[in-house]
Amino acid sequence: MPKKKWKPIAVSAIAVVSLAGALQMTTYAQDITKPFLAHFQVGNLEIKQYSKQYSDLEAIPAPSTADVASAASQSAISQRQAGTPSSLTIADARQALGVDFPVPAWLPEQYKYLNSVVQGAHAVELQYQQGNDLISLLISSGGQNGVSTTEDVNTEMIGGTKVYFTNGIVIWNYDGFTYELYQMAEHDLDHETIGSIIDSLATGKQYADSQAFFSGQAKAGQMSEADVEKAVLFSIKKDNQFKAAMGDNYEKVKSGELTRAQGQALLEEAEALQK
Repeated sequence: MPKKKWKPIAVSAIAVVSLAGALQMTTYAQDITKPFLAHFQVGNLEIKQYSKQYSDLEAIPAPSTADVASAASQSAISQRQAGTPSSLTIADARQALGVDFPVPAWLPEQYKYLNSVVQGAHAVELQYQQGNDLISLLISSGGQNGVSTTEDVNTEMIGGTKVYFTNGIVIWNYDGFTYELYQMAEHDLDHETIGSIIDSLATGKQYADSQAFFSGQAKAGQMSEADVEKAVLFSIKKDNQFKAAMGDNYEKVKSGELTRAQGQALLEEAEALQK
């Protein structure tokens, strides 16, 4: 099983490459068999924490420019062999995997979508760029994945979602998908920004349905066209917050066993009991 060790770094130039693929294919992706201190399961990903006394982990080198270029070349070759173009839109990546996986409908305004790289049959990497800074978001479902570390593994509840921080990677699970956020940037994203990204996750269908509804409201004169995107993002955010707060009961709302109003009443009752 490939193991990954990564720290956020500042870069002077950005190439359209597969950073997550580089992590899996370069020399520091090694199998470690020594006993570990703890393990954490996040969806299909296992985090293994080792003692700092094991110097072989500390000696694993960071990826070189040649490593990243090689990984990018291998990824592009794999996509061409599979009949998939090396530069993909999110819609292309969804079609290639046959899955309408949720993606952020919001990122800090300076970041713009750059590319998607399909990683085998169960994962896709989304790349976003702001100047020389890059965010790489690896989304996977099914299969197995792992991260080995001698560093601390910290967890935080952000907006109802348990988020893991280790090796400079931000990891969480959402609706059956595992998300690994890598940052090649001078400054890390703060918890509020990470929470906003998680709250904005939506499938293509969810986003399209919400956009169609609010566009219809605008055409009917009930809101301005300029406010449609804001309304779409607000709707997605509120739905994700409701989903996180409901926990297991959300599936009952989704299946129709509970109405949304009944679910909201359960939340209000729970909040009242905690006061």
